[in-house]
Amino acid sequence: MAAEMIKEILKTESIGRENEEKAFRQAEKIIQNAKIQGDIIVKTAVEQAENEANIILSDAEYSSAGVLKQATKLASMREKKSISSTEKQYDDAIKLVFETILG
Repeated sequence: MAAEMIKEILKTESIGRENEEKAFRQAEKIIQNAKIQGDIIVKTAVEQAENEANIILSDAEYSSAGVLKQATKLASMREKKSISSTEKQYDDAIKLVFETILG
């Protein structure tokens, strides 16, 4: 009877070890899958951040190009206005020169 009890205990311990090994293997698989999923999530997040950064950079370049174009146009307009204003003063300057020469 004691031998049967020992045999039953050994059998139970054996089953316990087998179940423990199965659980350990399952845990390893779960960890591996979690690492793979984590890598995918990190890669996706990095790609999304890069895409968003590219969009922001593109918008900034577009905006700066527009500002530069507007500034160039404004400078050109101011230059033309200055020339026009100076041209208006030519007649007065010529008149003053003649008055000074002719006395």
